[in-house]
Amino acid sequence: DFCDEPEFSKISMFLRGREYLDEKDKVIAIAGRFMPKTYCIENGGWIGDEMPPTDDTPGALAGPWFIKEADKNLGGAAIAIVGKPSEIMQHIKKNQRYVIQKHISHPLLTDDGHKTHVKFYVLLICEEDGVTWNLYTYKGSLLSISPNPWTPTDLSHETQVTIHRWPEPPDQTEGWKQHWSTMYEKCKQGTAEVIQKAIESGKLKGRPNQKQFEVF
Repeated sequence: DFCDEPEFSKISMFLRGREYLDEKDKVIAIAGRFMPKTYCIENGGWIGDEMPPTDDTPGALAGPWFIKEADKNLGGAAIAIVGKPSEIMQHIKKNQRYVIQKHISHPLLTDDGHKTHVKFYVLLICEEDGVTWNLYTYKGSLLSISPNPWTPTDLSHETQVTIHRWPEPPDQTEGWKQHWSTMYEKCKQGTAEVIQKAIESGKLKGRPNQKQFEVF
């Protein structure tokens, strides 16, 4: 009934269209309103007419710029960090897709000043009819915290990338737990909106006569 190869299984553990949830340049189509202003690079050049501002634009140097490989999630290893828009192209390889984002102005920090992010886990199921979807969210979640206190001038990964998975759940982490009840509701509502848009726009597709699911 079940194996890890969809063509041999009655149940598939891979969603059709999952790349729109996973690849950073594709997720813009369904989750763009939840993301910082994002610029894309492919084949060594900017996609479309928009590109980051010049260094002398007001605010351009107010915080770090992230250069992220679009199709990789390697715990920060696929991210380069620069202080100026003019430094971005020095880190670009022609055979790789990238998204470029400026750091948000006022990140939510722990009480002692460390940057965090929430790993918010969900289970998405599509029934055999190919049109009935059910989304479940896991309230436990996982908090990742940067090793160093955050400052916009330190471009090190230890300060800008949240690479330490915290052993305590968000609702028990001292210095951050006060945010969790509000954060959970925002994550739940935002995830539901993104998944609904992905389905309605045809990015996520059912598999007729085959149930599919994924935890992500």
